Amino acid sequence: MQKTTNLNLKTLPQIFPYLLAVLFLANATALFSDILGPDATLYAFIAKRISTTNDFVNLFGNGYDWLDKPHLPFWLAAISFKIFGVNAFAYKLPNFLAYILANYYVYAIGNTYFNKNIAQLSCLIFASSLHIILCNFDVRAEIFLTTFIIASTFYILKSITEDKISQIFLAAFFAAMAVITKGIFVLITIGAGFVLHWIFTKQWKEFVKPKWYLFVLLTFIFIIPELYCLYMQFDMHPEKIIFGKQNVSGLKFFFWDSQFGRFFNNGPITGESEKLFFVHTTLWAYIPWCIALVLGVFYVSKKFIQQKFAVNNPFLFITNSTALVTFVIFNLSKFQLPHYIVIIFPHLSLLTGYYLANNLKTSVYKIINVSLLLILGIIICLFSIICYLLELKGWQAIPLIGLLLTTIFILYFKQIQPVFLVLKGVSIMCFFAVFLNIIYFPCLMAYQGGMMAGKFQQKEFPTTVAYMYKCNDYNFEFYGNCDLKRIEHPKTICTEIKKPILLFGLNSNFTNINKDSFSLQKIKTFADFHISEIKLDFIIPKTRASVLDSFSLAYCTRIK
Repeated sequence: MQKTTNLNLKTLPQIFPYLLAVLFLANATALFSDILGPDATLYAFIAKRISTTNDFVNLFGNGYDWLDKPHLPFWLAAISFKIFGVNAFAYKLPNFLAYILANYYVYAIGNTYFNKNIAQLSCLIFASSLHIILCNFDVRAEIFLTTFIIASTFYILKSITEDKISQIFLAAFFAAMAVITKGIFVLITIGAGFVLHWIFTKQWKEFVKPKWYLFVLLTFIFIIPELYCLYMQFDMHPEKIIFGKQNVSGLKFFFWDSQFGRFFNNGPITGESEKLFFVHTTLWAYIPWCIALVLGVFYVSKKFIQQKFAVNNPFLFITNSTALVTFVIFNLSKFQLPHYIVIIFPHLSLLTGYYLANNLKTSVYKIINVSLLLILGIIICLFSIICYLLELKGWQAIPLIGLLLTTIFILYFKQIQPVFLVLKGVSIMCFFAVFLNIIYFPCLMAYQGGMMAGKFQQKEFPTTVAYMYKCNDYNFEFYGNCDLKRIEHPKTICTEIKKPILLFGLNSNFTNINKDSFSLQKIKTFADFHISEIKLDFIIPKTRASVLDSFSLAYCTRIK
């Protein structure tokens, strides 16, 4: 099969390594900031417990046996903790390395099955997408999942063109890594495009080839460590209370409830759904390339229809149909969260890169160019206003950087070739990433009360056992003393005080506490706000106090 042609991209190979390096450096700034709660600090604490207890089998969160997610992301973070110590950098590092690896596989697919220019465009588009940048700061499991899925896809493609057993082995390995990151549902994303391709091209013999059954068998073998852990922690202990009931099977949850139960919203963990949720989610999550993506979808769809649904480019068909099937499943799901969409960003980036390299209409490039200028303007104005109101340090640099980028835009405004569009988009998102990681979130971290209290406790009372009183704060759980316990009733305090302890909780919960049998001395109070969900009342100085919670750390000793 002939490789796809390209348009006016002669200078891209010269600047590609530098643009990618700058993107990596911009995203690397997230490594040196604290962890954004609540989800990421919960995951970090689970990994912290693994590293300190050397118990890689049992997961504990919220003070109980934890069944929500598979083990792999926690294992990776725990290993990093053992190497670099328990800190935010160590927690985020495996995610960042996975981000680099994901870019490698996006490039590898583009270069192997399209051409070098499309590979470079796709890689830069993927690396600079908004939600990918956010995932490098707010580290959960999405980047790992994205990396393992696109890696498995690459090796399946290689097994088709090269027909080597080693490719099947690697494809199954990465597929298994994806499964023990999120669950069995990810196999649909990995395999859907290939199945549709065989159906459209009537390659019925593919369905009976032994190598595909070997792929499934190897994938199952590679996930056995996960199945063993689930069996040992849950199936061997039916007496444990999980999700409010006994006799909960970890294996059943892994194969059914965590995936199909969420899809139908009838499992132990439920959520909300909206028919067009992932449509508008993709539009903002794929900034600054959302307009190019929409135009690319119409371009490829029109071309496919004009060719009377003939599959002239199997690799383009496979990546596009994979994204389409996954997108449709997400929209049909009764349980929807925005970060799930990231797993098809490699596929969307290949589509967008293909479109930018093959579109011949100057008017289209003008539309994309104007959209990038508008996005830059919105980012500069929005950040300047928010930072001024929040009185963040260093916000004065935003207009200056914005002026510099705007000048670059104006100087090259008439340059509407793909390479200049990518240069502008990458510049915007590098600015966004650096500002987000160095100025915006680090300044807001002062309002993560649990984190500030945990750091204070570790510095001033490192050997004193801390208890959470009538609260459950993941930030304090990770940053505070590892031997954290929970107290729900004041009477329990006396039974726990064999030597002085620390109590952490909402300031209001300490007001009416009965102190007949112990003394309670408040050490410090910490303002708290859910900074991952910024609201207008928090941004405006006059109303900020009305939406803040207040945590206190108290020193508690027995007097009777």
